[in-house]
Amino acid sequence: MELFKFNPGSIPVLISMPHNGTLIPDELRPFYTANGLAVEDTDWYMDELYGFGRELGCAMLESLISRYVIDLNRSPQNENLYPGQTSSMLCPATSFTGESLYINKPPNSEEIKQRLSRYYQPYHDQLNSWIQETLTRYKIAVLYEAHSVKSQLPRLFEGQLPELNLGTNCGQSCKAELKKIVWAHLQKSSYTSVQNERFNGGYITRHYGQPENGIHTLQMEISQRCYMNESSLEINQANFQKLQIFLKNLITSIINWTRQYV
Repeated sequence: MELFKFNPGSIPVLISMPHNGTLIPDELRPFYTANGLAVEDTDWYMDELYGFGRELGCAMLESLISRYVIDLNRSPQNENLYPGQTSSMLCPATSFTGESLYINKPPNSEEIKQRLSRYYQPYHDQLNSWIQETLTRYKIAVLYEAHSVKSQLPRLFEGQLPELNLGTNCGQSCKAELKKIVWAHLQKSSYTSVQNERFNGGYITRHYGQPENGIHTLQMEISQRCYMNESSLEINQANFQKLQIFLKNLITSIINWTRQYV
């Protein structure tokens, strides 16, 4: 079974899409409810939205497995990323709206261990491999986490989410000058934006970000109302194209920043 798609790229920038996948393996499907099989909490269309990354030379890593099987952006120890707040777990039992994902019981500790080995570890092995090879070649590696989420999810946050949500683990996951460049792009845009608020960066951003060792990570959480109809899941072509142009310029600015180190 193909678990992810990987394009090695030709520059020290990788766009990671750990929540783009919709696949629930056949052997697991009988355990899921209809809500679970609908995989409604997918980060829809990230592969298409960031499709320009290939022409820019970026490495691209896209999960094909649904986050309902196992969340690639959570700690393998299942630690809560946001203590005191509702947050999805390594193998979520409910959707973001609180609907049960399993007909009976969610996976037990042994089943989670199997999922870690079978579905989780290969993605992180590929991430690690790219980072080490890129550091060897360029002495720098930038990991951009591409995410999206419904604009209103009362279980997770109050009110309506800003359109662009930058997370850098409170500025610890990348150099200050890189964060400043990205934040300047957000502020100059027509989109509402915040940094390091409800989405401060998931496990991948926090775990791999080591700017002192040349590894810079950041996460962009996009409100899905920016580019699609959240009810029908259909792309809004005009909004999609507008957002894609903005993101292409943003990624280009990140690439330009890396050139001083290459």
